Amino acid sequence: MGELKDISFSPEAEKMAVKLAAFDIMKQLRKAGKITEEELRYIAEKRNLPVE
Repeated sequence: MGELKDISFSPEAEKMAVKLAAFDIMKQLRKAGKITEEELRYIAEKRNLPVE
């Protein structure tokens, strides 16, 4: 694999990436039975994220 060149993202894009990664972890916790569907939906609504 070749070397990656320096890539820059806007602060907004980085912030959204972090939010989506955190929400993905929450979805995994839901699948594992650690949180309820209601809790997952609450988190999604609070952060204005789509629930799939």
